[in-house]
Amino acid sequence: WAVCISKVTAHAQTASRNEVDNYLAEPALGHQLGPLDLWKKTRDRYPRLVVLVCRYLCIIMNSVTCERIFSKMGLVVTDRRTSL
Repeated sequence: WAVCISKVTAHAQTASRNEVDNYLAEPALGHQLGPLDLWKKTRDRYPRLVVLVCRYLCIIMNSVTCERIFSKMGLVVTDRRTSL
């Protein structure tokens, strides 16, 4: 089984690497499409990359959690907080 598993793993790594190389070789689309629209359009060509994209595009970008932690710690106005 070890030989079979190593061949499958090597194939998956090669396919993933080829997918990344193909994506990087494409010309940049500029700002014509938003990130979600771009990946909806290209998800069939890059099925492995779209898994990562879905994971990272769903992250909400805000500082609410960080602000809440600093407030609970009583660090309302400090040099450390203002440097975030």
